Amino acid sequence: MGTNQWKWDYIDDDGIRDFNVDGSTALFSHTTSGNKLYDYIPEAKYGLPQTALCHGMRLFVESRGYSVVQNYTQNLDTWATSGFSFTDFMAEINAGRPLMIGLAGHSMVGVGYDNIAGPKVYFHDTWSYSVHEMAWGSSYSGMDWLNVTCIELVPIPEPTSMTLFGLGILTIVIRRRRRS
Repeated sequence: MGTNQWKWDYIDDDGIRDFNVDGSTALFSHTTSGNKLYDYIPEAKYGLPQTALCHGMRLFVESRGYSVVQNYTQNLDTWATSGFSFTDFMAEINAGRPLMIGLAGHSMVGVGYDNIAGPKVYFHDTWSYSVHEMAWGSSYSGMDWLNVTCIELVPIPEPTSMTLFGLGILTIVIRRRRRS
């Protein structure tokens, strides 16, 4: 996914690696807007392989045989006007799509929310097996929450739907054989 790779000379283009130090995540977004940055691929001059969190997630799921509808990173509405909102977060979770919470230098998986006691989000960090929580748009372990990265996969039919479809075809075939 492009995480934990100290490889990029991104900040000043002087040939010295200065971005995404070991243990952190490279998060790219539109720095001043709330626009979505779709499937960002860093330029080769910054370092190889050309992966950052968003594009790296796409490469990973495609390597597992899934197809991607869209993937993007978007600043939070606490940082940018018309940015990713708590309502957007709830919609992604309700659609069954966990998302990546982009902190300044780290990423975590968002897995749930509480809109009654919140707005509050639940997530898994990479340091423990516990579910953690934080207020919408706040910080965690001293790192500001800047953006989210979302990925939407092409839906795979449920086995039940496929079974019903197969039984329907089988019924049609049997009825046709009986008539002839």
